[in-house]
Amino acid sequence: MRNGLQTAGFSILELLIVIMLISILAVVVLPKITNFDQQIQISEAEKAATSIGAAVNLAHSSWIAAGGVKVHNIKLDGRNLIMSKHGWPESSGLQDGSGAMTAHKCLDIWNNLMESPPSANLADKCDEQNCEFAVKVSEKNPSQCVYIDNGGKGFNVIVYDISSGNVTLTSE
Repeated sequence: MRNGLQTAGFSILELLIVIMLISILAVVVLPKITNFDQQIQISEAEKAATSIGAAVNLAHSSWIAAGGVKVHNIKLDGRNLIMSKHGWPESSGLQDGSGAMTAHKCLDIWNNLMESPPSANLADKCDEQNCEFAVKVSEKNPSQCVYIDNGGKGFNVIVYDISSGNVTLTSE
């Protein structure tokens, strides 16, 4: 109390200090919050890549156990798989084991190799509202299936190479 007058509230200096502290917190915390969605997408793509990679290797092992090059079809968890001449899954019934990939065969592999796969569709029929991954054949290598997250607009790309069985994930 000064000279009999009672003051209420905060001084300008106190308000400026509070605003400065809130600004500093916003600068530090906000990037972490916005990066959270991206981390979720990376995690989901890693999970899908690991799942399809394990299924591809299991199918290849089953192919070897069934007789290798003499065998074109195998059963895996009750599902029929057509194997390529190198022993990697080519489809679950679409066309023959010619090794020539199509977007439909890539989608077939995605849907039939994994247990409860993320939703996927052909790249020209997919967007982030109706599927999680867009599916196409690589333009550079026709023996590779390409799966792009966020309906084809994402930055995570899973590639399955039918000639080697390699499954890779890249984040752009």
